[in-house]
Amino acid sequence: MSGNNLQGRIFFYIVFALLAFLTFLIIRPFLAAILLALITVVLLRPLYVWLSKRKPVGFGRLRITFGPRLTTTLTILIFLLVLIVPLVLISIAVFNQVADFLEEVASLEIEITITDLAAAVEDALQQIPTLSEINIDEDAFAQFLQDAAKAILTWLSNLAISLGSTLPALIIGGLVFLIVLATLLPTFDNLGEQIREVSPLDMDVSQLYMHRANLMVSSVVKGVFLLAILQGLIMGVFYWLAGIPFAPFWTLLSMAFAILPVVGISFIVLPMALIALITGNVTAAILVLIGFYVFVNPLDILLRPRLVSKEAYLNFTLMLLALFGGVQLAGLLGLIYGPVIMLLFLTSIDIYAQFYSRRAPETPADLEGVEVGSTTSERISPPEE
Repeated sequence: MSGNNLQGRIFFYIVFALLAFLTFLIIRPFLAAILLALITVVLLRPLYVWLSKRKPVGFGRLRITFGPRLTTTLTILIFLLVLIVPLVLISIAVFNQVADFLEEVASLEIEITITDLAAAVEDALQQIPTLSEINIDEDAFAQFLQDAAKAILTWLSNLAISLGSTLPALIIGGLVFLIVLATLLPTFDNLGEQIREVSPLDMDVSQLYMHRANLMVSSVVKGVFLLAILQGLIMGVFYWLAGIPFAPFWTLLSMAFAILPVVGISFIVLPMALIALITGNVTAAILVLIGFYVFVNPLDILLRPRLVSKEAYLNFTLMLLALFGGVQLAGLLGLIYGPVIMLLFLTSIDIYAQFYSRRAPETPADLEGVEVGSTTSERISPPEE
């Protein structure tokens, strides 16, 4: 390499790094929206491909063909109508119900009397040897509930004001999300090709990374989020049948808790059934427990293995660390980032052990069916469909 070429290459790298840094500063306010759009593209791509293969419809000269623009528009409209619009309407309704619920708690206008609730808490404490001597003062307990409800109500009011003040930023973020989504949907395959072309890694290795990342995104969204929504809706039906007050609020809360591993909806269902039993509403307690143990739990056992790809499988401990660590790092979207990063890290270990180590090299394409985190001394055959 001549001196001029070496200087030119060094100068290019400096300019490239500077421009990359400046570009990052420009898109940093919208980074969450862009990443969310990428995740959504991975999920909506099968629907886009299916629509693009539809035959033209119409009569005579008036025929509508499913070109890229029309297919992209239909895909986004279906996404908005099926998921976004109902989610916004449910959130507004639940927010109103939460405010009404907390106002009733603050004024003590609730069906569960403070006396019964205080007695139940005291009975529960007496079952614990070290806390058996604690006596609960009813007036102090009632004041505690009032203060807690007022504090939460104040927090919700401040949250509403904060959301109102950040509304322009939310609107801009939503527009960026839709623009990136509309841009990437028809060009996603080309984007993958461009990434593989500029990647310094072997093309098969780059393909494997992208393949595993797509599988994990799809598996997490379907096996965690969609399953959580379905479980929450089922519990919502049983809340309504049991006559539980503010059933929509508990339904949405159940969806949120269903995302969490180990604890799940049981964190809501079991205390709710206990309170129903304490207040003499045995029928409501039985209905709630039936919904949880007869329908929700079996649904998780039956559907989760079908929704999560075997190639994107992480054992329970690693998935737990990935989920909680992702939330700690990036908030709600960390539920997706965490497992994806963990899977790609384990994929890197497998690629190094079976392709870049001093052993006889093997093509990375052979790793397509290898379970991540497996021992490198044994080759795992591709999973059966």
